[in-house]
Amino acid sequence: MPRTRAAAAAQAGGTKKTSQSKPTGKRISNAFSEQAKSATQINPRQNKSEPRNPLRKLQRKRRRSTPLTWNSWKCHPKSSMSAANSKWTASLHQSLLNVTIASRLVFWEDLYPEFLPLLESNKDYNYRIDNKGQRYDRINKLQPLVSKVRIALPPLVHLIRKDSSNNNPAAQSTRPRDIFPTDQNSDIKVEQPFPSTSELLTWPMIKDIVDGDVPLEEVETRFNNIRDEFDRAVVEWRDNIERDLVTIWNTGREDEDDTETSTSKGKEKGKSDARMARPNTRNARVSTGTSGSTSSSNSTQLVLPEFIATHTMPDGTTTTNISDLSSNLQLLLRADTMFTNDGFILRHTYPAIVPRAVQLARVIGGPEELNYGSRWNSTKLRRDDESSAIAKELLSRVGRSGATSIEMEALGGNFRCMRCNRTLTDTWENLVMHFGKEQTQYRQGQEKIQAEPGRGFIYNNTHGLGPEDTRPFAEFVTPHEAADYAFEASMQPSPMMRCMKCEEMGIDSRYFNTTIPGYENPIIEHLRDVHGVPKTKVRAGVHYRAWAGGF
Repeated sequence: MPRTRAAAAAQAGGTKKTSQSKPTGKRISNAFSEQAKSATQINPRQNKSEPRNPLRKLQRKRRRSTPLTWNSWKCHPKSSMSAANSKWTASLHQSLLNVTIASRLVFWEDLYPEFLPLLESNKDYNYRIDNKGQRYDRINKLQPLVSKVRIALPPLVHLIRKDSSNNNPAAQSTRPRDIFPTDQNSDIKVEQPFPSTSELLTWPMIKDIVDGDVPLEEVETRFNNIRDEFDRAVVEWRDNIERDLVTIWNTGREDEDDTETSTSKGKEKGKSDARMARPNTRNARVSTGTSGSTSSSNSTQLVLPEFIATHTMPDGTTTTNISDLSSNLQLLLRADTMFTNDGFILRHTYPAIVPRAVQLARVIGGPEELNYGSRWNSTKLRRDDESSAIAKELLSRVGRSGATSIEMEALGGNFRCMRCNRTLTDTWENLVMHFGKEQTQYRQGQEKIQAEPGRGFIYNNTHGLGPEDTRPFAEFVTPHEAADYAFEASMQPSPMMRCMKCEEMGIDSRYFNTTIPGYENPIIEHLRDVHGVPKTKVRAGVHYRAWAGGF
Protein backbone atom coordinates (compact mmCIF):
# COMPACT_ATOMS: atom_id res chain seq x y z
CA MET A 1 0.00 0.00 0.00
CA PRO A 2 1.47 3.36 -0.89
CA ARG A 3 2.79 5.36 2.05
CA THR A 4 1.84 8.76 0.71
CA ARG A 5 -1.10 10.20 -1.15
CA ALA A 6 1.24 11.35 -3.91
CA ALA A 7 2.45 7.80 -4.45
CA ALA A 8 -1.10 6.49 -4.49
CA ALA A 9 -2.09 9.11 -7.00
CA ALA A 10 0.84 8.16 -9.16
CA GLN A 11 -0.16 4.48 -9.19
CA ALA A 12 -3.78 5.22 -9.94
CA GLY A 13 -2.86 7.67 -12.70
CA GLY A 14 -5.16 10.25 -11.23
CA THR A 15 -4.74 14.03 -11.43
CA LYS A 16 -6.33 15.07 -8.17
CA LYS A 17 -4.41 17.83 -6.41
CA THR A 18 -3.31 17.33 -2.85
CA SER A 19 -3.28 19.82 -0.03
CA GLN A 20 -0.21 18.56 1.79
CA SER A 21 2.42 20.99 3.20
CA LYS A 22 5.59 21.90 1.28
CA PRO A 23 8.49 19.58 1.91
CA THR A 24 11.78 20.94 3.25
CA GLY A 25 14.65 21.88 0.99
CA LYS A 26 16.60 18.84 2.09
CA ARG A 27 13.86 16.40 1.09
CA ILE A 28 13.48 18.09 -2.30
CA SER A 29 17.18 18.04 -2.91
CA ASN A 30 17.41 14.34 -2.04
CA ALA A 31 14.60 13.50 -4.36
CA PHE A 32 16.13 15.62 -7.06
CA SER A 33 19.51 13.97 -6.56
CA GLU A 34 18.07 10.51 -7.00
CA GLN A 35 16.16 11.66 -10.04
CA ALA A 36 19.36 13.16 -11.48
CA LYS A 37 21.18 9.85 -10.95
CA SER A 38 18.48 7.97 -12.78
CA ALA A 39 18.60 10.57 -15.54
CA THR A 40 22.23 9.71 -16.21
CA GLN A 41 21.19 6.17 -16.95
CA ILE A 42 17.90 6.63 -18.82
CA ASN A 43 16.78 9.86 -20.41
CA PRO A 44 12.98 9.84 -20.36
CA ARG A 45 12.88 12.29 -23.29
CA GLN A 46 14.62 9.72 -25.52
CA ASN A 47 11.51 7.56 -25.41
CA LYS A 48 8.72 9.92 -26.41
CA SER A 49 6.11 7.20 -26.00
CA GLU A 50 6.84 7.05 -22.30
CA PRO A 51 4.30 9.10 -20.31
CA ARG A 52 5.51 12.10 -18.25
CA ASN A 53 6.04 11.48 -14.57
CA PRO A 54 3.72 13.72 -12.51
CA LEU A 55 6.14 13.59 -9.60
CA ARG A 56 8.94 15.22 -11.62
CA LYS A 57 6.57 17.97 -12.76
CA LEU A 58 5.67 18.65 -9.15
CA GLN A 59 9.33 18.71 -8.14
CA ARG A 60 10.23 21.24 -10.84
CA LYS A 61 7.34 23.47 -9.78
CA ARG A 62 8.39 23.39 -6.15
CA ARG A 63 12.06 23.97 -7.06
CA ARG A 64 11.17 27.21 -8.85
CA SER A 65 9.20 28.50 -5.84
CA THR A 66 11.59 27.29 -3.10
CA PRO A 67 14.94 29.01 -2.27
CA LEU A 68 17.89 26.89 -3.30
CA THR A 69 19.98 25.27 -0.59
CA TRP A 70 23.59 24.19 -0.69
CA ASN A 71 22.62 20.61 -1.49
CA SER A 72 20.55 21.75 -4.42
CA TRP A 73 23.55 23.61 -5.90
CA LYS A 74 25.75 20.54 -5.75
CA CYS A 75 23.64 18.61 -8.13
CA HIS A 76 23.46 21.23 -10.87
CA PRO A 77 25.34 20.22 -14.00
CA LYS A 78 27.96 22.57 -15.57
CA SER A 79 26.65 25.23 -17.87
CA SER A 80 27.06 24.89 -21.56
CA MET A 81 29.34 27.97 -21.66
CA SER A 82 31.78 26.45 -19.19
CA ALA A 83 31.86 23.27 -21.15
CA ALA A 84 32.47 25.16 -24.38
CA ASN A 85 35.34 27.11 -22.84
CA SER A 86 36.93 23.95 -21.57
CA LYS A 87 36.69 22.31 -24.96
CA TRP A 88 38.18 25.37 -26.70
CA THR A 89 41.09 25.55 -24.26
CA ALA A 90 41.84 21.90 -24.66
CA SER A 91 41.68 22.19 -28.44
CA LEU A 92 44.04 25.19 -28.48
CA HIS A 93 46.50 23.48 -26.20
CA GLN A 94 46.50 20.38 -28.36
CA SER A 95 47.03 22.44 -31.53
CA LEU A 96 50.03 24.19 -30.01
CA LEU A 97 51.52 20.86 -29.03
CA ASN A 98 51.09 19.59 -32.55
CA VAL A 99 53.10 22.54 -34.05
CA THR A 100 56.44 21.27 -35.27
CA ILE A 101 59.77 22.88 -34.50
CA ALA A 102 60.20 23.81 -38.13
CA SER A 103 56.87 25.60 -38.13
CA ARG A 104 57.86 27.50 -35.04
CA LEU A 105 61.13 28.61 -36.64
CA VAL A 106 59.33 29.86 -39.72
CA PHE A 107 56.88 31.70 -37.50
CA TRP A 108 59.73 33.41 -35.58
CA GLU A 109 61.56 34.34 -38.79
CA ASP A 110 58.46 36.22 -39.89
CA LEU A 111 58.06 38.05 -36.57
CA TYR A 112 61.72 38.87 -35.90
CA PRO A 113 62.02 41.70 -38.47
CA GLU A 114 58.94 43.30 -36.90
CA PHE A 115 60.30 42.96 -33.38
CA LEU A 116 63.86 44.09 -34.14
CA PRO A 117 63.19 47.89 -34.37
CA LEU A 118 61.22 47.74 -31.14
CA LEU A 119 63.98 45.82 -29.40
CA GLU A 120 66.65 48.25 -30.62
CA SER A 121 64.56 51.26 -29.59
CA ASN A 122 63.97 49.82 -26.15
CA LYS A 123 67.67 49.06 -25.79
CA ASP A 124 68.64 52.62 -26.76
CA TYR A 125 66.06 54.10 -24.41
CA ASN A 126 67.25 52.04 -21.45
CA TYR A 127 70.85 52.92 -22.29
CA ARG A 128 70.07 56.63 -22.35
CA ILE A 129 68.19 56.45 -19.06
CA ASP A 130 70.97 54.50 -17.39
CA ASN A 131 73.69 56.73 -18.86
CA LYS A 132 71.82 59.90 -17.84
CA GLY A 133 71.53 58.67 -14.27
CA GLN A 134 75.20 57.75 -14.18
CA ARG A 135 76.09 61.15 -15.63
CA TYR A 136 74.13 62.91 -12.87
CA ASP A 137 75.95 60.80 -10.30
CA ARG A 138 79.33 61.78 -11.73
CA ILE A 139 78.35 65.48 -11.73
CA ASN A 140 77.17 65.26 -8.13
CA LYS A 141 80.45 63.60 -7.24
CA LEU A 142 82.43 66.29 -9.07
CA GLN A 143 80.65 69.35 -7.66
CA PRO A 144 82.04 69.15 -4.08
CA LEU A 145 85.54 68.61 -5.51
CA VAL A 146 85.22 71.78 -7.58
CA SER A 147 83.75 73.68 -4.62
CA LYS A 148 86.84 72.87 -2.57
CA VAL A 149 88.99 74.47 -5.25
CA ARG A 150 86.79 77.57 -5.34
CA ILE A 151 86.74 78.00 -1.56
CA ALA A 152 90.50 77.54 -1.31
CA LEU A 153 91.17 80.45 -3.68
CA PRO A 154 92.21 83.74 -2.05
CA PRO A 155 89.51 86.45 -2.16
CA LEU A 156 89.48 89.00 -4.94
CA VAL A 157 89.13 91.77 -2.36
CA HIS A 158 89.17 91.69 1.42
CA LEU A 159 87.49 94.69 3.07
CA ILE A 160 87.92 95.76 6.68
CA ARG A 161 85.76 98.68 7.77
CA LYS A 162 87.53 101.53 9.47
CA ASP A 163 86.38 102.71 12.86
CA SER A 164 83.51 105.09 12.09
CA SER A 165 84.58 107.38 14.92
CA ASN A 166 87.62 108.31 12.83
CA ASN A 167 85.70 109.38 9.74
CA ASN A 168 82.25 110.33 10.99
CA PRO A 169 82.40 111.86 14.47
CA ALA A 170 79.18 113.81 13.91
CA ALA A 171 77.28 110.65 13.18
CA GLN A 172 78.66 108.98 16.28
CA SER A 173 77.60 111.90 18.43
CA THR A 174 74.03 111.71 17.19
CA ARG A 175 73.55 107.94 17.06
CA PRO A 176 73.80 105.45 19.90
CA ARG A 177 76.70 103.14 19.26
CA ASP A 178 74.74 99.97 19.98
CA ILE A 179 72.37 100.41 17.00
CA PHE A 180 75.29 100.71 14.57
CA PRO A 181 77.78 98.16 15.93
CA THR A 182 81.37 98.24 14.76
CA ASP A 183 81.21 94.60 13.65
CA GLN A 184 78.41 95.40 11.16
CA ASN A 185 79.93 94.70 7.71
CA SER A 186 83.37 95.08 9.31
CA ASP A 187 85.04 92.13 7.56
CA ILE A 188 83.95 91.30 4.01
CA LYS A 189 85.56 88.90 1.56
CA VAL A 190 84.55 88.92 -2.09
CA GLU A 191 85.32 85.73 -3.97
CA GLN A 192 87.03 85.73 -7.32
CA PRO A 193 84.76 85.01 -10.31
CA PHE A 194 84.53 81.25 -10.74
CA PRO A 195 82.84 79.22 -13.49
CA SER A 196 79.44 77.69 -12.79
CA THR A 197 78.65 74.02 -13.29
CA SER A 198 77.03 74.81 -16.64
CA GLU A 199 80.27 76.48 -17.72
CA LEU A 200 82.45 73.64 -16.49
CA LEU A 201 80.43 71.02 -18.36
CA THR A 202 81.60 72.60 -21.63
CA TRP A 203 85.29 72.21 -20.82
CA PRO A 204 86.94 69.20 -22.56
CA MET A 205 88.76 67.90 -19.47
CA ILE A 206 85.50 67.93 -17.48
CA LYS A 207 83.45 66.42 -20.32
CA ASP A 208 85.86 63.48 -20.47
CA ILE A 209 85.01 62.68 -16.87
CA VAL A 210 81.29 63.37 -16.93
CA ASP A 211 80.37 62.01 -20.36
CA GLY A 212 82.91 59.19 -20.43
CA ASP A 213 82.35 55.71 -19.04
CA VAL A 214 84.13 56.53 -15.79
CA PRO A 215 83.20 54.54 -12.68
CA LEU A 216 81.90 56.69 -9.87
CA GLU A 217 84.69 55.70 -7.52
CA GLU A 218 87.31 56.91 -10.03
CA VAL A 219 85.89 60.43 -10.52
CA GLU A 220 87.97 61.99 -7.75
CA THR A 221 91.15 60.36 -9.03
CA ARG A 222 90.52 61.54 -12.57
CA PHE A 223 89.86 65.09 -11.33
CA ASN A 224 93.06 65.15 -9.30
CA ASN A 225 94.97 64.09 -12.41
CA ILE A 226 93.72 67.14 -14.35
CA ARG A 227 93.96 69.58 -11.43
CA ASP A 228 96.81 71.65 -12.91
CA GLU A 229 95.07 71.92 -16.27
CA PHE A 230 91.84 72.84 -14.49
CA ASP A 231 93.48 75.64 -12.48
CA ARG A 232 95.00 77.14 -15.62
CA ALA A 233 91.61 76.97 -17.37
CA VAL A 234 89.95 78.88 -14.51
CA VAL A 235 92.53 81.68 -14.72
CA GLU A 236 92.17 81.84 -18.50
CA TRP A 237 88.37 81.94 -18.20
CA ARG A 238 88.58 84.86 -15.76
CA ASP A 239 91.04 86.76 -17.96
CA ASN A 240 88.75 86.31 -20.97
CA ILE A 241 85.83 87.83 -19.05
CA GLU A 242 87.91 90.85 -18.08
CA ARG A 243 89.01 91.34 -21.68
CA ASP A 244 85.41 91.01 -22.90
CA LEU A 245 84.19 93.71 -20.51
CA VAL A 246 87.06 96.07 -21.28
CA THR A 247 86.43 95.63 -25.00
CA ILE A 248 82.75 96.45 -24.50
CA TRP A 249 83.67 99.50 -22.43
CA ASN A 250 86.12 100.82 -24.99
CA THR A 251 83.86 100.17 -27.98
CA GLY A 252 82.63 103.48 -29.35
CA ARG A 253 84.29 105.42 -26.58
CA GLU A 254 84.83 109.04 -27.49
CA ASP A 255 87.81 111.19 -26.61
CA GLU A 256 87.80 112.84 -23.20
CA ASP A 257 87.36 116.30 -24.69
CA ASP A 258 84.33 115.25 -26.71
CA THR A 259 82.76 113.67 -23.63
CA GLU A 260 83.22 116.82 -21.57
CA THR A 261 81.81 118.96 -24.39
CA SER A 262 78.69 116.81 -24.75
CA THR A 263 78.21 116.79 -20.98
CA SER A 264 78.35 120.57 -20.76
CA LYS A 265 75.88 120.86 -23.63
CA GLY A 266 73.54 118.49 -21.83
CA LYS A 267 73.69 120.59 -18.69
CA GLU A 268 72.92 123.78 -20.62
CA LYS A 269 69.98 121.99 -22.25
CA GLY A 270 68.75 120.97 -18.81
CA LYS A 271 68.80 124.61 -17.67
CA SER A 272 66.75 125.76 -20.63
CA ASP A 273 64.30 122.92 -20.13
CA ALA A 274 63.88 123.86 -16.50
CA ARG A 275 63.01 127.43 -17.53
CA MET A 276 60.38 126.09 -19.96
CA ALA A 277 58.51 124.25 -17.22
CA ARG A 278 55.36 125.99 -16.02
CA PRO A 279 55.22 127.32 -12.45
CA ASN A 280 53.71 124.94 -9.91
CA THR A 281 53.35 124.34 -6.22
CA ARG A 282 56.55 122.42 -5.74
CA ASN A 283 57.83 121.78 -2.26
CA ALA A 284 61.31 122.49 -1.00
CA ARG A 285 62.73 119.32 -2.53
CA VAL A 286 62.03 120.49 -6.09
CA SER A 287 64.73 122.42 -7.92
CA THR A 288 64.16 126.20 -7.97
CA GLY A 289 66.61 126.76 -10.79
CA THR A 290 68.92 128.94 -8.70
CA SER A 291 72.62 128.49 -9.14
CA GLY A 292 74.60 126.90 -6.39
CA SER A 293 77.93 125.36 -5.63
CA THR A 294 79.46 122.76 -7.88
CA SER A 295 79.48 119.08 -7.12
CA SER A 296 83.07 119.30 -5.95
CA SER A 297 81.98 121.54 -3.09
CA ASN A 298 79.30 119.03 -2.16
CA SER A 299 81.81 116.30 -1.36
CA THR A 300 80.75 116.28 2.30
CA GLN A 301 77.05 116.14 1.46
CA LEU A 302 76.88 112.54 2.68
CA VAL A 303 79.48 110.92 4.94
CA LEU A 304 79.90 107.18 4.40
CA PRO A 305 81.92 104.52 6.22
CA GLU A 306 85.32 103.77 4.74
CA PHE A 307 87.14 100.49 4.21
CA ILE A 308 90.68 99.21 3.95
CA ALA A 309 90.77 97.08 0.79
CA THR A 310 93.31 94.30 0.29
CA HIS A 311 93.51 93.04 -3.29
CA THR A 312 94.88 89.70 -4.47
CA MET A 313 97.46 89.80 -7.23
CA PRO A 314 97.58 87.17 -10.03
CA ASP A 315 100.62 85.53 -8.42
CA GLY A 316 98.77 85.12 -5.11
CA THR A 317 100.37 88.04 -3.28
CA THR A 318 98.25 90.84 -1.81
CA THR A 319 98.36 94.62 -1.97
CA THR A 320 96.42 97.51 -0.50
CA ASN A 321 97.30 99.77 -3.44
CA ILE A 322 94.82 99.35 -6.27
CA SER A 323 97.39 100.83 -8.67
CA ASP A 324 99.35 97.59 -8.41
CA LEU A 325 96.56 95.74 -10.23
CA SER A 326 96.32 95.44 -13.98
CA SER A 327 94.82 98.37 -15.84
CA ASN A 328 91.89 96.22 -16.95
CA LEU A 329 91.05 95.19 -13.40
CA GLN A 330 91.43 98.75 -12.11
CA LEU A 331 88.90 99.94 -14.69
CA LEU A 332 86.40 97.16 -14.02
CA LEU A 333 86.49 97.56 -10.23
CA ARG A 334 85.51 101.23 -10.35
CA ALA A 335 82.04 101.97 -8.97
CA ASP A 336 81.26 104.18 -11.96
CA THR A 337 82.08 101.49 -14.57
CA MET A 338 78.60 100.17 -15.32
CA PHE A 339 77.11 97.93 -18.00
CA THR A 340 73.60 97.15 -19.21
CA ASN A 341 71.77 95.15 -21.88
CA ASP A 342 68.53 95.27 -23.84
CA GLY A 343 66.68 93.01 -21.42
CA PHE A 344 66.59 92.55 -17.67
CA ILE A 345 69.92 92.74 -15.86
CA LEU A 346 70.20 92.39 -12.12
CA ARG A 347 73.73 93.67 -11.56
CA HIS A 348 75.64 96.32 -13.49
CA THR A 349 79.20 96.29 -12.10
CA TYR A 350 82.13 93.90 -11.91
CA PRO A 351 82.48 91.29 -10.43
CA ALA A 352 78.78 91.02 -9.58
CA ILE A 353 77.84 91.05 -13.26
CA VAL A 354 79.56 87.67 -13.76
CA PRO A 355 77.19 84.68 -13.23
CA ARG A 356 77.54 83.13 -9.80
CA ALA A 357 79.35 79.83 -9.40
CA VAL A 358 76.71 78.66 -6.91
CA GLN A 359 73.02 79.44 -7.20
CA LEU A 360 71.44 81.45 -4.40
CA ALA A 361 68.44 79.11 -4.34
CA ARG A 362 67.90 75.53 -5.43
CA VAL A 363 65.09 74.59 -7.80
CA ILE A 364 63.02 71.71 -6.43
CA GLY A 365 61.02 69.49 -8.77
CA GLY A 366 62.48 70.77 -12.04
CA PRO A 367 65.28 69.51 -14.27
CA GLU A 368 68.60 69.20 -12.48
CA GLU A 369 70.21 71.44 -15.11
CA LEU A 370 68.38 74.44 -13.62
CA ASN A 371 70.66 74.19 -10.58
CA TYR A 372 73.86 74.27 -12.64
CA GLY A 373 73.89 78.06 -13.01
CA SER A 374 74.36 80.27 -16.07
CA ARG A 375 77.20 80.61 -18.54
CA TRP A 376 79.06 83.82 -19.28
CA ASN A 377 77.65 85.59 -22.34
CA SER A 378 79.00 89.01 -23.27
CA THR A 379 77.18 89.37 -26.58
CA LYS A 380 74.19 91.23 -25.10
CA LEU A 381 76.10 93.55 -22.78
CA ARG A 382 76.95 97.14 -23.60
CA ARG A 383 78.41 100.13 -21.87
CA ASP A 384 75.92 102.14 -19.78
CA ASP A 385 77.13 105.72 -20.22
CA GLU A 386 74.12 107.30 -18.50
CA SER A 387 74.36 105.24 -15.32
CA SER A 388 78.13 105.63 -15.26
CA ALA A 389 77.82 109.42 -15.43
CA ILE A 390 75.26 109.44 -12.61
CA ALA A 391 77.42 107.17 -10.47
CA LYS A 392 80.43 109.40 -11.09
CA GLU A 393 78.47 112.50 -10.02
CA LEU A 394 77.05 110.88 -6.89
CA LEU A 395 80.46 109.55 -5.89
CA SER A 396 81.95 113.01 -6.23
CA ARG A 397 79.23 114.40 -3.96
CA VAL A 398 80.25 112.05 -1.17
CA GLY A 399 83.98 112.53 -1.76
CA ARG A 400 84.54 108.95 -2.95
CA SER A 401 85.39 109.39 -6.62
CA GLY A 402 87.90 106.54 -6.58
CA ALA A 403 85.70 104.05 -4.71
CA THR A 404 85.29 100.52 -6.03
CA SER A 405 81.98 98.81 -6.68
CA ILE A 406 82.83 96.30 -3.95
CA GLU A 407 83.23 99.06 -1.35
CA MET A 408 79.91 100.66 -2.28
CA GLU A 409 78.16 97.29 -2.29
CA ALA A 410 79.50 96.60 1.19
CA LEU A 411 77.46 99.54 2.48
CA GLY A 412 74.34 97.41 2.01
CA GLY A 413 70.76 98.46 1.38
CA ASN A 414 70.88 101.43 3.73
CA PHE A 415 70.32 104.34 1.31
CA ARG A 416 67.13 106.39 1.13
CA CYS A 417 66.43 108.77 -1.74
CA MET A 418 65.96 112.33 -0.45
CA ARG A 419 64.24 113.52 -3.63
CA CYS A 420 61.23 111.17 -3.32
CA ASN A 421 59.79 108.47 -1.12
CA ARG A 422 60.90 105.08 -2.45
CA THR A 423 58.97 103.03 0.14
CA LEU A 424 62.01 100.77 0.60
CA THR A 425 65.70 101.51 1.08
CA ASP A 426 68.22 100.93 -1.71
CA THR A 427 71.71 99.66 -2.25
CA TRP A 428 74.15 102.11 -3.82
CA GLU A 429 73.76 100.51 -7.23
CA ASN A 430 69.96 100.58 -7.02
CA LEU A 431 70.10 104.24 -5.98
CA VAL A 432 72.13 105.04 -9.09
CA MET A 433 69.65 103.17 -11.30
CA HIS A 434 66.75 105.00 -9.62
CA PHE A 435 68.23 108.40 -10.47
CA GLY A 436 68.87 107.19 -14.00
CA LYS A 437 65.24 106.13 -14.43
CA GLU A 438 63.92 109.45 -13.12
CA GLN A 439 66.22 111.45 -15.37
CA THR A 440 65.21 109.38 -18.39
CA GLN A 441 61.55 110.14 -17.68
CA TYR A 442 62.39 113.83 -17.29
CA ARG A 443 64.05 113.93 -20.71
CA GLN A 444 61.06 112.18 -22.26
CA GLY A 445 58.78 114.72 -20.64
CA GLN A 446 60.79 117.66 -21.96
CA GLU A 447 60.75 116.20 -25.47
CA LYS A 448 56.95 115.95 -25.27
CA ILE A 449 56.67 119.52 -24.00
CA GLN A 450 58.79 120.80 -26.88
CA ALA A 451 56.88 118.73 -29.44
CA GLU A 452 53.43 119.84 -28.21
CA PRO A 453 53.81 123.17 -26.39
CA GLY A 454 50.10 123.90 -26.58
CA ARG A 455 49.06 120.90 -24.49
CA GLY A 456 50.15 122.49 -21.21
CA PHE A 457 52.22 119.54 -20.04
CA ILE A 458 54.33 119.90 -16.90
CA TYR A 459 57.26 117.70 -15.98
CA ASN A 460 59.69 119.04 -13.37
CA ASN A 461 63.17 117.68 -12.77
CA THR A 462 63.05 116.36 -9.22
CA HIS A 463 66.19 114.23 -9.52
CA GLY A 464 68.54 116.66 -11.23
CA LEU A 465 72.26 116.49 -10.46
CA GLY A 466 73.40 119.67 -12.14
CA PRO A 467 75.85 122.04 -10.45
CA GLU A 468 72.97 124.38 -9.57
CA ASP A 469 71.11 121.63 -7.70
CA THR A 470 72.47 121.57 -4.14
CA ARG A 471 69.71 119.50 -2.57
CA PRO A 472 70.70 116.32 -0.72
CA PHE A 473 70.29 113.33 -2.98
CA ALA A 474 70.26 110.53 -0.40
CA GLU A 475 70.41 109.63 3.25
CA PHE A 476 72.54 106.84 4.71
CA VAL A 477 70.68 105.12 7.55
CA THR A 478 71.72 102.41 9.94
CA PRO A 479 70.72 98.79 9.29
CA HIS A 480 68.32 98.99 12.23
CA GLU A 481 66.65 102.10 10.82
CA ALA A 482 66.38 100.47 7.40
CA ALA A 483 64.80 97.38 8.96
CA ASP A 484 62.31 99.48 10.94
CA TYR A 485 61.38 101.44 7.84
CA ALA A 486 60.90 98.24 5.83
CA PHE A 487 58.75 96.80 8.62
CA GLU A 488 56.51 99.87 8.70
CA ALA A 489 56.14 99.72 4.92
CA SER A 490 55.26 96.02 5.00
CA MET A 491 52.42 96.69 7.43
CA GLN A 492 50.66 98.95 4.93
CA PRO A 493 48.93 97.92 1.68
CA SER A 494 51.11 99.05 -1.22
CA PRO A 495 49.37 98.62 -4.58
CA MET A 496 51.33 99.70 -7.64
CA MET A 497 49.88 102.65 -9.56
CA ARG A 498 50.37 104.20 -12.98
CA CYS A 499 50.54 107.97 -13.29
CA MET A 500 47.90 109.03 -15.82
CA LYS A 501 49.64 112.38 -16.32
CA CYS A 502 52.74 110.51 -17.44
CA GLU A 503 50.62 108.29 -19.68
CA GLU A 504 49.32 111.36 -21.50
CA MET A 505 52.93 112.22 -22.28
CA GLY A 506 53.83 108.69 -23.38
CA ILE A 507 55.90 107.97 -20.27
CA ASP A 508 55.69 104.65 -18.46
CA SER A 509 55.94 105.47 -14.75
CA ARG A 510 54.84 103.43 -11.74
CA TYR A 511 54.69 104.37 -8.07
CA PHE A 512 53.29 102.78 -4.93
CA ASN A 513 50.12 104.03 -3.31
CA THR A 514 50.94 103.60 0.34
CA THR A 515 50.84 105.73 3.45
CA ILE A 516 53.60 105.28 6.02
CA PRO A 517 53.42 107.48 9.13
CA GLY A 518 55.89 110.31 8.72
CA TYR A 519 56.46 109.80 4.98
CA GLU A 520 54.86 111.01 1.77
CA ASN A 521 52.57 108.83 -0.33
CA PRO A 522 54.78 108.03 -3.39
CA ILE A 523 52.15 108.47 -6.13
CA ILE A 524 50.68 111.63 -4.58
CA GLU A 525 54.16 113.05 -4.04
CA HIS A 526 55.04 112.36 -7.69
CA LEU A 527 51.90 114.11 -8.98
CA ARG A 528 52.55 117.13 -6.78
CA ASP A 529 56.29 117.55 -7.34
CA VAL A 530 56.57 116.46 -10.99
CA HIS A 531 53.25 117.49 -12.54
CA GLY A 532 52.24 120.32 -10.21
CA VAL A 533 48.97 118.75 -9.04
CA PRO A 534 48.11 120.00 -5.52
CA LYS A 535 47.82 117.24 -2.97
CA THR A 536 44.23 118.17 -2.13
CA LYS A 537 43.17 117.82 -5.77
CA VAL A 538 44.72 114.41 -6.51
CA ARG A 539 41.98 111.92 -7.43
CA ALA A 540 42.12 108.22 -8.20
CA GLY A 541 40.91 107.44 -11.70
CA VAL A 542 41.71 110.99 -12.79
CA HIS A 543 45.39 111.35 -11.96
CA TYR A 544 46.41 107.73 -11.32
CA ARG A 545 45.06 104.24 -11.78
CA ALA A 546 45.95 100.72 -10.75
CA TRP A 547 48.84 99.11 -12.59
CA ALA A 548 47.65 95.87 -14.20
CA GLY A 549 50.96 94.10 -14.73
CA GLY A 550 52.25 96.21 -17.60
CA PHE A 551 48.94 97.33 -19.18
